[in-house]
Amino acid sequence: MRREAHAGRARKRKQAEENSRRVSHSSNTDAPRTNKQRLAAAELQKKGGAVSFKDLDYKSAARHFLDGVQLLAGCQNPSGETAKQVNELQLSLLLNLAMCWLKLEKWTKAADTCSDALKIDPTNGKALFRRATAHEQLGDVDKALADGKAATPADDPAIQALVKRAETKIAKRVENEKAMYARMFSN
Repeated sequence: MRREAHAGRARKRKQAEENSRRVSHSSNTDAPRTNKQRLAAAELQKKGGAVSFKDLDYKSAARHFLDGVQLLAGCQNPSGETAKQVNELQLSLLLNLAMCWLKLEKWTKAADTCSDALKIDPTNGKALFRRATAHEQLGDVDKALADGKAATPADDPAIQALVKRAETKIAKRVENEKAMYARMFSN
């Protein structure tokens, strides 16, 4: 009975090691060289990041997504269908990475990552909403409002709530400025 339990644990440990080798390209001495290899490795990083994110391990997920982005950055002159695949996967990785930064409360990194995603797709609603969220947390309500209004779908309750919060903060700021100027010039 003890041998069976020990063999079961050894099997699980071996399986876990195999899974980590499959997911992490950094442990692989054969670095991907071709665009196709880079796409495949980045896809594995995305899957590894999704597993970590699901397990609420946002730091590990961010590392996987960042590794995937870096792999795709090394693609050499992708064209046609390959370029489309690289852009789609890179956009997905960047959006996932931005979500990790938001969960980790790394607001500036989240905003920057969303800006990178918007270079690929300037009208991406998720990127605009996540960047608006980061700007709101950084206290830049004007940028949060602009991104929130540009995010789609506009009827999304989360987007509407963000826009309303930003508009309320801006209105309060304007009111405070008016009161301050009134005090300054009333003397």
